[in-house]
Amino acid sequence: LPPGCSQQGNNPVFCSNGLNLNWNDIIDASQVLVINVTGDVNLQNAQINMGRNAGVTINATGNITTGSGFAMRG
Repeated sequence: LPPGCSQQGNNPVFCSNGLNLNWNDIIDASQVLVINVTGDVNLQNAQINMGRNAGVTINATGNITTGSGFAMRG
């Protein structure tokens, strides 16, 4: 899990102080994944589920921004 995030069992991931993913950061979920974020989400050039078909949902109380190299599948 990214720094500042936690998960109990198969429940959603919770990030209490925002979520920042940068160059070469990868999320590769084998099942449907929900990420709940308090604060902003910065997905600069992150890769999310590029080799998978499982769905990923990111909910945030703040802004969600991406960079030019960001890619997501599922």
